[in-house]
Amino acid sequence: MAGTSELVGGRYRLVELVGQGGMGRVWRGHDLVLDRPVAVKQILLHGGLTDHELTQRLLREARATARLNHPGIVTVHDVVEHESAPAIVMEFLGGPSLAAVLANEERLPAARVAEIGAAMLDALREAHAAGIVHRDLKPDNVLLAGRRTVITDFGIANVADATTLTASGAVMGTPVYMAPEQLEGQGVTESCDLWSLGVTLYKAVEGVPPFSGPTLTSLYGAILTKDPRPVSHAGALGEVLAGLLVKDPGLRATAEQTALALEAVFRPAPEEPRVNAVGRSAIAGTAASTHDSAPDVAGFAVNGATLHAAGHYRPTPRHAPATDRVARTLSGHTDTVCEIAFSPDGTTLATAGHDQTVRLWDIATGRAIREINASGGYVCAVAFSPDGSLFATGHGDQQTRLWTASDGRLIGTCGDHISRIHSVAFSPDGTTLATASREKTRLWDVRTGRPATIALKRRAGGAASVAFSPDGALLATDARLWDLTTGNAWKRLQNGFLTVNSVAFSPDGRILAANVGRIVRLWNITTGGTTVLDGHSDTVNSVAFSPDGTTLATGSSDRTVRLWNIGGRPIREISVHTRDVQAVAFSPDGSLLASAGDDRTVRLSPLP
Repeated sequence: MAGTSELVGGRYRLVELVGQGGMGRVWRGHDLVLDRPVAVKQILLHGGLTDHELTQRLLREARATARLNHPGIVTVHDVVEHESAPAIVMEFLGGPSLAAVLANEERLPAARVAEIGAAMLDALREAHAAGIVHRDLKPDNVLLAGRRTVITDFGIANVADATTLTASGAVMGTPVYMAPEQLEGQGVTESCDLWSLGVTLYKAVEGVPPFSGPTLTSLYGAILTKDPRPVSHAGALGEVLAGLLVKDPGLRATAEQTALALEAVFRPAPEEPRVNAVGRSAIAGTAASTHDSAPDVAGFAVNGATLHAAGHYRPTPRHAPATDRVARTLSGHTDTVCEIAFSPDGTTLATAGHDQTVRLWDIATGRAIREINASGGYVCAVAFSPDGSLFATGHGDQQTRLWTASDGRLIGTCGDHISRIHSVAFSPDGTTLATASREKTRLWDVRTGRPATIALKRRAGGAASVAFSPDGALLATDARLWDLTTGNAWKRLQNGFLTVNSVAFSPDGRILAANVGRIVRLWNITTGGTTVLDGHSDTVNSVAFSPDGTTLATGSSDRTVRLWNIGGRPIREISVHTRDVQAVAFSPDGSLLASAGDDRTVRLSPLP
């Protein structure tokens, strides 16, 4: 194919060479029959493959791509043979590749990258639904054509119902964008494309890939064993990237989770008009915001770039709350209240807000005892130590902070995460603190501030929620159980493809509750039997057992709180919130149920 006057297939005239990749050259051509521009892809002979194998691979590419009809996937018009080799004729897109844009601009704004990523993901989901995995997703294979973002080159796509044709020992794909399991020669799945999407978006927003090395061996080692380099420019997109770059494919963010998170970055929900805070007392104690101001009693180290995560609530129509009795409404937060925790003696409630504050409330009076300006981005998690002397908070700046409950004094900070901290939990004896972000789960020695003696093996992936069993022998991270005597994963309770936002052990440790999307499953730890609680119409965000273990509370994005008995029968529906419910918690004596969420209030509902 070496002349601009040459005809391919008797009707396609080659005009100019416009690109060259690992599988072939692409020419701009002209369809003489339909009088339209086309792209003609010529296969290259390499990798020790025979002409027959190359022909079969190209035909497979054409058949696979032709099955897809999506604006984000290049359209295949024809497959022809020229000079004893096949060529694919496709729609011609005049826009530059993402790689060419990055070569010129180095990096793009986070919102723009999120928008590109959302379009790519939509196209990938279409391909995955048809059983097609791209296998070589990278900036070179993404075209920005006007308003369209188009994925090209399914030349090494793995079609589920086709025979894999690969030369012996050949590595299919571009190593810097390949998932760890792909490098190790495991089966290539849809999750590999999600990893490659994460690397592509990381490169687009940061200007460099998340993993690098001076040699191919060192690059492989970095991808297989090291954490991604911390983000500097990603902002709210950083959390999305962390979810995609989880090494365990079973714990990697799903397409559904990623789609919602990307949309939250480039199309954030409109803010409601701010109202004056009600019931806010004078600040009795304000935490210092720098590491230097914290005494070195715990030896915690501060690491990681600041990351402000995007809000994840979806606007919902307002409705009049039902007539459920509410003992008290706690108002004062100016943004979503995403986590709540009672002190062990039941006198205090701690609330964590996206307004970057932690608030402590007197349960008897409903008044704020203390407001702490945490200055670490969103406060996403909060938990009291078993003796009530300390409380821990997880933040959007990837840090976990430890405070004294009596005066709100900051005594330590721990890092080693690259995305916001979703959950924190103290062990029953108070010696260990578990912290979880989307990319990893860590255990810390509370006394020394160093990693705990027992570490979770196999590079434990991230989680949205963590919980210790009452005897401290097990740790639940989403729906995976870990044996804390050995650090080994003990049991996997669900396949990881649906969102798990919250886990909780029953007080006797026999049952683990976890949401799976909009339903909740109760797993019997001993027998493995399950009970399904199905009643919410939207995702469940929080689960909590009553102190006597007879009742489970669930809070959902359908704006309701529901109470269930352990047999799975609904007891009561509480509709006191006007927006998504993000957190529920029972008071230690079981007389109150606290709930909080996107309406920026905490509701205390009396229980029989």
